[in-house]
Amino acid sequence: MPSSVLLNLHSLYDDLDHSLTSNCMLSVQVTDSPRFGWRGVLLDVGRHYFSVPFHKKFLDAMAFHKMNKFHWHLTEDQGWRLEVKGYPRLTEHGAWRGREGPSYGGFYSQEEVKEILAYAAQRFIEVVPEIELPGHCGAALASYPYLGCRGDVTEVPVHWGVHEDVYCAGKESTFEFLEGVLKEVISLFPSQYIHIGGDECPKTRWRSCPACQQRIQEQELEDEYELQSWFIRRINRFLAAQGKQLIGWDEILEGGLAEGACVMSWRGGSEQLGRDECHACHPHSHCYFDYKQSMRSDEPGAWYAMLPLEVVYAFDPVPPEPQHEEPATPMSRSGDGDSDGSGMDVESASNGMGDGGGVSVTPAYADWTLPTKDAHHIIGGQASDRLQNGWRLSCFCLLLLFYVRAELQFTYDSANVWTEYISDEDTVEYMTFPRLAALSEAVWSSKANKDWANFKERLPRFTKHIEAMGNKSRPLS
Repeated sequence: MPSSVLLNLHSLYDDLDHSLTSNCMLSVQVTDSPRFGWRGVLLDVGRHYFSVPFHKKFLDAMAFHKMNKFHWHLTEDQGWRLEVKGYPRLTEHGAWRGREGPSYGGFYSQEEVKEILAYAAQRFIEVVPEIELPGHCGAALASYPYLGCRGDVTEVPVHWGVHEDVYCAGKESTFEFLEGVLKEVISLFPSQYIHIGGDECPKTRWRSCPACQQRIQEQELEDEYELQSWFIRRINRFLAAQGKQLIGWDEILEGGLAEGACVMSWRGGSEQLGRDECHACHPHSHCYFDYKQSMRSDEPGAWYAMLPLEVVYAFDPVPPEPQHEEPATPMSRSGDGDSDGSGMDVESASNGMGDGGGVSVTPAYADWTLPTKDAHHIIGGQASDRLQNGWRLSCFCLLLLFYVRAELQFTYDSANVWTEYISDEDTVEYMTFPRLAALSEAVWSSKANKDWANFKERLPRFTKHIEAMGNKSRPLS
C-alpha cells in the first residue's frame, strides 16, 4: 500500500463524524496533502531505555498522526543503546549506570533494531539515527577510556549536564572507533541521514591535551573551535563517501560548517538565512514535549516551563510578521544542572527534584520570528530542548534548507521527546498525547484550515482512538 493511501485513510478517519450510527457515508471527494513533507518525532532513549514493544506502539501512534520521520536519539552521556559488534563494551558496560546499586539501563540488539526498522517501514516511517559526537559521549568513554583526552572516565555518568570529558580530537584511535561505529550504523539504517549531535562540546580537555594541541598545529587551525569544525568535517567526509548526509545541532558551525551538512540551530539564528547552507533553527516556542502541561504540583515534566495543548496548536512554522502568540509559560524553581557536569542525577531530575540557585527560565520567543520573505527556505521544524549555560532550555526548530551549491527546497516539522524528566513509558505517552495531535494538525493543515474550536470538538475522538491503540493519553479534563 503506497504511503499516500495510508495517509489518506488517516485523513478520512479525521473527517468522519463518529457520532453517526449508520455504516454508510455520503459520496464525497476528499482532497488533502501535507503542508510539510518531513513530519517527525524525536525520542530520547539515551537518558532512559524504552522497550521494543513500546517503540512499536509509539510508531503506530506516529503513523496515526501522519508523522513520517522517527529521529532516534540512541547515545548519550548516561547510556549507549545500540549494539555495535565491533565494540561490545559499548553495551556490556556503556548501556548501564549506577554501579554501587542495582544497575539501570538496557540496549537494542542489531536484530531488535532491524525489527523496529521493518515495523516503521511498514508504516512509511523513516528512522533517522543519532550518534552523539564529539560531546555527550560519557557512556562511550566509560566503555573505552582511551577515547578521551585523559583516559580516566571509567563509569557511565549518572548526572545530567554538559560534561567536560569528550572524544579526543588529537588521537587517530578516536576516528578509527567512530568510523567503525558509523559503518555498522550505516549498514543497519537505510536512511540517507545520519545525525551526529555535535552540541555542547566543552573545549576544556582539548585546551590541556597535548595530542589535541598538536592536531591544531599540524592542521594550522586557529583554536579549539576550529578543531571542532575540523572534527566534524572529517566525519562529514566519511559519511559523504558512504552516500549519507550529516545533520547536527548548531555547534557544528563553530569554526566553519562542513560542506553539505545540515544544521539544527537550537539557539536561533535567523540572521544566518541566505547563506548556502542547510539550517535548522530552534527558536524558543510551542513544542517542548518535556514541559509540564499545567501548573499543578503533581504534573510530570520539566519544572521550568508549562506548555498547554492550545499553545501547541497555535504554533505556525511560518509566523506572520510580527508573531504575537503566547509561548510556553516560564516557571521559576530551584534546580541543578551545572555546565561542569555536576548536575543532579537523572533519576532525581526525572522526578522534578532539585536544589540550587532558584533560576528563572524565560523563553525568548521573539528571537525566532522568521521574516515572511524567508518562509520559502523552511523545510520544517523540530521541538527540542538543549542546555544553555548549564540550564536546559527547550526550543522549536524551524528546519531551513540551504544545500551547498544546490537549490532543492523541502519542508518538514518534528516534535522531540527528551527524557531527563521522563523515566517511564507511561509518562512518555502522557507527555506526548494529545499534544502530538495538536502539532500534527498544526503542521499538516494550511493556516486557513486551522480551527481551535473545531479541533477541541474532535479531540475526544483522537484520544479515544489513541487509548484503544494501548496508549495512555493525558486526560482532557
